[in-house]
Order: sequence, then C-alpha cells, then structure tokens
Amino acid sequence: MSDMAQHTKTSTPMANDEPKHARTLPLIRTARGHLSGIEQMIDENRYCIDISNQLQAVIAILRKADAEILRTHLETCVKESMTSGDFDHKLKELESVIDHLVGEK
Repeated sequence: MSDMAQHTKTSTPMANDEPKHARTLPLIRTARGHLSGIEQMIDENRYCIDISNQLQAVIAILRKADAEILRTHLETCVKESMTSGDFDHKLKELESVIDHLVGEK
C-alpha cells in the first residue's frame, strides 16, 4: 500500500460543519463533465486542437482541485498534527507531495 493510501481518512467536519473537501467537489464534478464532453468529441472525430484545448482545461481544473486539497490538508491535518505529535510525519508527507509536483521524484 502506498504512503498516500495508508494515510487516507474519512472526512472530518470543518469548524463550520462543512465536509472537509466540500470546496473541492464542485471542481471534480466540473472536470468529470468536461471529460464526458471530451469523450464525445473523440467519438465524433473532432479537430485535434479542440480536443487538446479541452484536455488542458481539465488539467487546469484538476490542478486547482489539488491545490484546494493541499490547502485543506494544511488547515486541518497538519494543524491538528502540531498537537498530536505527528507534525514531523506530516511535513515529510508534504515534502513528498512537493517533490512529486515539481517532478523531482
């Protein structure tokens, strides 16, 4: 099991009782809708550049969703780890994610 999978937890409510990842869900749903449209474009043999443009839009949405997830992680999991004694481990996780994002690992 990967390090990421080992640390998967169920959603914990945020201070305002909003589900932890509620701000990300609309982005994921938008990306899914775009992907369905891209699939249809491919089925219709549409112009390559048009398909590529739509793919780039999905990639941008997913990057925004990833940033939101990481922001939430800092606001919740990392903040909580400061009092639970797990802070160093959370920092190592973030370092690993950053390395992946910048293509170093």
